[in-house]
Amino acid sequence: MEIWVEGVPKTSGEDPAAPRGAWSLHVDDIRFTQSANPETPNGVTLIGPQVRNGDFESEIQYFGGHLFKSYTMESRSPAFPAASGDKFLVAVLDPAVKSYLPRLIELMDAPDLGKGRFFVLTAKVRAREENGFVAAGLSIVFKDKDNKTLLHCHGEPVAIKRYGWTEIKLECDFDKGIRPAKPAADPRMPMAELTALVTARRAKFPPYDTSPRPDDGRNLALSVAKWEGRAGIPGKPFLVWAVGASWTAGLGDDGRHLEYAIRQRFPFAPPLLYKLHSGNQVQWGYVRGWVSQFVIPDQPDLIITYTNGDPASLEAMLLDIREHSTADIIVPVLHLMEHEDSMREDFVEGGGSTYGFPLSAIREVCLRRGVEFVENRRELAHYLRRIGQKPSVLRTDGAHQNEHGVVRTWDNIARHITRPMAFNYQAELRERRLPVSPAAKTVLESVELSPGWSIDGRIASTSKEGERIKVKFTGNRIDLIGRKINGGGSVKVFIDSTPADEAPVFFTTEIKVQPASLPWRVGVAGPGDVGPHGVELGANLVPQTWTITLTSDAGDYRLEGSVTGPDGGGNSTKGFTSRSGQIRIDPKLWRFNAVGGSTVNRSGDKYTFDVVRCAAGTVHFSPAKDGLFYQPLAQNLPLGGHTLEVVTQGDGEVAIDSFYVYQPPGR
Repeated sequence: MEIWVEGVPKTSGEDPAAPRGAWSLHVDDIRFTQSANPETPNGVTLIGPQVRNGDFESEIQYFGGHLFKSYTMESRSPAFPAASGDKFLVAVLDPAVKSYLPRLIELMDAPDLGKGRFFVLTAKVRAREENGFVAAGLSIVFKDKDNKTLLHCHGEPVAIKRYGWTEIKLECDFDKGIRPAKPAADPRMPMAELTALVTARRAKFPPYDTSPRPDDGRNLALSVAKWEGRAGIPGKPFLVWAVGASWTAGLGDDGRHLEYAIRQRFPFAPPLLYKLHSGNQVQWGYVRGWVSQFVIPDQPDLIITYTNGDPASLEAMLLDIREHSTADIIVPVLHLMEHEDSMREDFVEGGGSTYGFPLSAIREVCLRRGVEFVENRRELAHYLRRIGQKPSVLRTDGAHQNEHGVVRTWDNIARHITRPMAFNYQAELRERRLPVSPAAKTVLESVELSPGWSIDGRIASTSKEGERIKVKFTGNRIDLIGRKINGGGSVKVFIDSTPADEAPVFFTTEIKVQPASLPWRVGVAGPGDVGPHGVELGANLVPQTWTITLTSDAGDYRLEGSVTGPDGGGNSTKGFTSRSGQIRIDPKLWRFNAVGGSTVNRSGDKYTFDVVRCAAGTVHFSPAKDGLFYQPLAQNLPLGGHTLEVVTQGDGEVAIDSFYVYQPPGR
């Protein structure tokens, strides 16, 4: 494996004439640990004090360099103290190289994954010159015995300064890549700092028009309503899921450009939570599995997918979202690849060489399903012609974008983050608040309170036992918005006359892979790329953990539930329904089940996932802290009309503000 510390010089753009000096990057206190999971505080130290000279106090040097002309140890001085101890590493840039990012590289033996699959790398960095290095980042690269990359976790560069050390950090899950689910704004980056960050990235490249056009944003009505405070649950972050291939991962894992576009145009928008899941060359047919398996259950506000595939697979994925989620969707067209450097019009407008299908078919699917479609390829081509460059100036290799390409793609997406003259749908038809005071009442929906409730403004409260609120609504999910109270009581929840903790509503969790051995028997596959990307739920469901275990090298497997027990077996190339009828496995969602006439899995490979009931039988109003809170009551209901009841238990005061209904469009 390899550990990288990558420096970003001030002139790190694509201008070959930009001068570089023999600038120095200071590095100290490298820590690299391995553990079972993020919650395990103490793991195996791979680099640290007295372990591979992580504090640079000995004369042994484990780092080599790429595009650095020298790297030596330097003793502390009044002007440049060490981060700790007496010494630190100094890497001097080779000024003869006019582009690309220099990096320090430490080669290590492959880790023993039996000791853990979660890795954390930190380092302290500093620039010597005021206008030399402006940022630094970290990477962890796992390789096989033939030196082929299995997984590359590449961290976002962090701004650094001359005076004072800056700690940078990268968390990497061997099975999933860079650890997702970290908030991009929790607490929110000050707007001035965010503006400076995005402006500095853009300043490296030629000017670019990011102003919205009249039709931009027409399919983002609900998102705009949430950014403007007209929809959504108070205090709830705006959740974005980015899912797709390595092209999606290449856009970064923090969503800062998206956050900037939102906050620039909607200053009172809620904090952004940006989550990422990607794999190597994963097309829409397999992304669909991820979306149904764990993205939709997370109830995102916006889904972005930056990959390719056929129109039928894209439409199937979009239908799954439209039937089960209220999320808005953004689909940007992929950038131009190496074989399209000529920018022929059929490449730019047709797209067949990258997609295998005409782009017109992709556009038609997105139009039909109300997707915000970003003409990224067309806009990048116009930009390249204007500056007199080829698509290669936007890529690091034949297929993946460099910083220049990533910034321009986010610019193209950001143009759509706007309030248009008119929307293509009404936000309140997908999500809406049903108040208890005054009690909501429409033709299809109503809120009814029993006599024992007291009304104070918009809050209904009571300490009595047996008081009820009945809500008739149309949708597939309903949440409660209430107020925590010292000495607060609880309510029981019923959905369609059934106790909610017995309701037949279920979600799945992400499928965890446990390979019997790595690398896989296919060159392009990362650790999580082989196997089922999603399963389908059947009948007679019982909450439990399920395990798929490969029993041969030919794709045969057995299925076992932690409650149900052995539930049949199948083959990865054929459709399967478990004996109990609970689990269905579609071979179309099992990636690499047949490559060159043979399967990639080996006997002993395992996949585990949970089936969980997505309804709350009881809601407690006693506080972790006082204030408003929200609680999902029932999710993944059949799309249609339902009746919800909450019944007080007389064990303390309860205070209810409203109910929040989700109604996916269904098409």
